[in-house]
Amino acid sequence: MKAIKLEAVIDDRHELHLKLPKEVKVGPAEVIVVFEDDSDVSGILQKSPEAKVRSLGEVRRFGQFRGLIQSADDFDAPLPNAFWLGDN
Repeated sequence: MKAIKLEAVIDDRHELHLKLPKEVKVGPAEVIVVFEDDSDVSGILQKSPEAKVRSLGEVRRFGQFRGLIQSADDFDAPLPNAFWLGDN
C-alpha cells in the first residue's frame, strides 16, 4: 500500500476533482479527506452509516484498557548499540 499527497479544492457542490499520476493503478482506493474547520462535524460523521470515522471528540475513560496491556520487565532498559547502529 502506498500513499500520495495531493492538494485539492472542495467546490460548492462538496465535490473533489483530482488528476492522479499515471503510476497509480486502476482499481479501488481509499480516500481520506483532511480539512480545516472550526465546527463540530462529529454528529454528521456518526449519522452517516458509510463513514467509518471515529470522532475526534470521542471521550476515552481513564482505565478503560486496564489489564489488557502489559509491558516487558526490561521496558526501560537501555537499548543495545546494535539497535542504534542498524546492525541486524
